[in-house]
Amino acid sequence: MALPTYFAGLSNELHHQAQRIRNSFRSHRPTSGSNREAVIRKFLAHHIPSRFGIGEGIVISRADQVSNQADVVIYDKQFNEPLNSDLPAKLFLAESVFALIEVKTELTPSQLDDSLSKCIKFKRLERRFDGSPVMPAIADSLFVIFAFEAAAPQTFKSTLAARLSEIPWDARPDLIVVPGSLVAKSGHYYKIAKIGQPNSPHRRALEQQGQDATTKAIGDGFDVFEFKQHSLLVFLIWFTSWLQRAGNRAADLVSYLPEEYVWGKKV
Repeated sequence: MALPTYFAGLSNELHHQAQRIRNSFRSHRPTSGSNREAVIRKFLAHHIPSRFGIGEGIVISRADQVSNQADVVIYDKQFNEPLNSDLPAKLFLAESVFALIEVKTELTPSQLDDSLSKCIKFKRLERRFDGSPVMPAIADSLFVIFAFEAAAPQTFKSTLAARLSEIPWDARPDLIVVPGSLVAKSGHYYKIAKIGQPNSPHRRALEQQGQDATTKAIGDGFDVFEFKQHSLLVFLIWFTSWLQRAGNRAADLVSYLPEEYVWGKKV
């Protein structure tokens, strides 16, 4: 079939590009990392709907919280523009962000720990949305880990299970993709996939049965799937499906003002 074959080929191309970058900049790892991140931004720019903005930088909240430097930021460019928009590294208001993507060359246990700590920090950012024109359908923002290499799926699953056991479900990464190997889901994405969006008929029915029914439906709180050469296509399907259902989003700019200036100082 044309579509799976296309993405299988693209997955191989991404691996070759990553390897070429690694070999070319072996003595300067920051440059190597920046180039790999640029490869992923270019891939997304060509394969997700154009209404979604793609950038890099830092995400900030109304409570002066900040994320780590983000390799890739997917944001609502229809209702938001990042600060320092004329510079490569930008500032994004937390409410404008659909997803933050962490790019890793190899997802070793130590690199997974690094990504998880960044995920927790990002997930804890305070958000207050502007209800005009409409509140977002899904208020959460995804945290995605995109790695070019990782352990075999079963080994990776064991490592991930041990790490996630110490992290609340709402602070976990939503999607992890290793092209040519696997896709994992957890966090808010996993919960919505299992029990439905808030106020959906399926979710309301589960909630009416009590906490035990919801807990049973959620299960371990994560899944790892071995999709081999189709991992990239599956990731893109899951990712864009969520983006298209999340709705518009915009920051309540007034909430970023110091409280004493919300109504102004009349003179």
